Amino acid sequence: QIFLVILESIRDDVINAELTPNIFALREQVLTFDKGIANGNATHYGWYSIVNSQFPLFWETHRDLPDNLGSAPLLMMKKAGYTINVHTAKDLRYLYGLSIMFGKSKTLFDFISDHPDIPPPNQDQRITDELITMSIDQDPSEKSMNLVFLDSTHYPYRWPEDMENERRPFAGDPLGGLPLNEARNLALNDKEMIFNRYLNSLRFTDDLFGQFIDALKREGLFEQSVIVVVGDHGQQFMEHGFMMHGRTLFNEDLHVPLFMHIPGRSHEHLDIVASEMDIMATLMDLCGLGPEIPLASDGKSLLSKDPILDFTVAAAAGLQNTPYVFAVETEEWKLIFELEARAPKESRLLFVKRILDNNDLEFIPGEGKEEDYRRFVRENFADAFEEIGFLEVLSGLD
Repeated sequence: QIFLVILESIRDDVINAELTPNIFALREQVLTFDKGIANGNATHYGWYSIVNSQFPLFWETHRDLPDNLGSAPLLMMKKAGYTINVHTAKDLRYLYGLSIMFGKSKTLFDFISDHPDIPPPNQDQRITDELITMSIDQDPSEKSMNLVFLDSTHYPYRWPEDMENERRPFAGDPLGGLPLNEARNLALNDKEMIFNRYLNSLRFTDDLFGQFIDALKREGLFEQSVIVVVGDHGQQFMEHGFMMHGRTLFNEDLHVPLFMHIPGRSHEHLDIVASEMDIMATLMDLCGLGPEIPLASDGKSLLSKDPILDFTVAAAAGLQNTPYVFAVETEEWKLIFELEARAPKESRLLFVKRILDNNDLEFIPGEGKEEDYRRFVRENFADAFEEIGFLEVLSGLD
């Protein structure tokens, strides 16, 4: 069985032994990477990058296809004999996600959860129980791909009223919320009040994850299961002047948990930059579909024996449907650039806006002159730009 667990609005720096003991414990035992990067800074871009394994520049194009069949990697896995199960606490119709991921005919999946009108924590618990039951009851000879979407960590960050070990103080009540303007003001003036809401919802999500892992181990299913955990995007609390996500491309927006439990492989750390687009490519590789990856995915198999170019690209969602603001991130640097806003897909110009180090501090090469920037970009990003498929012409990089 394969389990792809997609966590909502989770940034990597909140995963630790004290707050998220179950997620943290699994991460310490499995395949990890130097960086896990979201390829977009909003939910619909995250879903598209993870499930469709495509770069968000093409999200709007995919949405408008009259014969959209859904995720190409899932289509290939289904053709290879995998049952596709969708366990979702989220309403996947949000921004056309259901049809973009699973086709306009909605026939790509074999099972999808009901979605009653109940609070997100109740939805998450219900989905976890359903996932456990179906995993245990599955015929051992059956191959399944299980996609899991959880929701409680989405703003306004909710958790059950009877949850123990709450972080206090916090604004509002566990199942309620508060206006975004109020949350923004709290993040500026009394951050603990809103950040503790986020941490409490994360603690609850970790409890559910622990229930799932414990059930797999109890039933003797854990060692033979592939388990991938990833955040769809991160979350800001005014660290860079914004609340939530969708506008900027800082670490809080893009650095997400991304790790994999693969049967037969003990803890291993790869010194590479991994991204959401690489997940389905890696799963295809594990399923014996490696030769088909270039046809189905913009990502790379993280298990490839071939040299892996160590970078990824992320897009900003909050400005228009087809993005024009991007970040190229390597192990050492992040380059923010823009394409022509009126027609990004046809852009023949690339505008370098900022260079940031690993702490998102701006770096000015040399004396800050144009030739200094050109030289730095050539020396540190030329290989990346050479491989970015949507940039046919790179002005100033020849």
